Amino acid sequence: MSLKSFIRPAKEKDIANLVQLSSSSFRNAFEASNTKSDVDLYIETNFSYAQLQSQVLDRNNVFLLLFTEDQASPVGYAKLRMGPAEACVSGENPIEIERLYLDAPAIGKGLGSVLMQACLEAAEGMGYQSVWLGVWEHNDRAIAFYKRWEFELVGTHPFQQGTETQTDFVMQRAVAHRELAEPSDSTR
Repeated sequence: MSLKSFIRPAKEKDIANLVQLSSSSFRNAFEASNTKSDVDLYIETNFSYAQLQSQVLDRNNVFLLLFTEDQASPVGYAKLRMGPAEACVSGENPIEIERLYLDAPAIGKGLGSVLMQACLEAAEGMGYQSVWLGVWEHNDRAIAFYKRWEFELVGTHPFQQGTETQTDFVMQRAVAHRELAEPSDSTR
């Protein structure tokens, strides 16, 4: 039996839940492979209430919240960002999937695919023809997930993780592809 889920855009009333989910899912995804102090610094810098409120209210961002029938709070979210793409992105009219994260208990249940499909549908609905994203070069599970979704490596860019500058792979794909159903991992 599959877990029933639904997705809706984030609203200002969701910011407290988004702060908690952003912090816990980022910590879960990256704390084992990075110093706690760098993860703490990244979270303090990027996932404060004021920071997320500003991002949610910015018309250049779309936050999608993923809920399951057994949870009142979101178990995952994605952030799509309209704006300039990395120079290596060659897809027509691109939009960035800047974040795609799941709460730890939601990983491995196919919910990442639900969220990815929602991102592609949202991008298409806004008139975008391609999507791109950055994923840490050492996040093998996320890279495999994106490859299953037909993303292709097109370059790299730096990612500031606390005090450490890391390398993210830049991946892209056209919006209009066949739907795939695979388990997910929290990714950036």
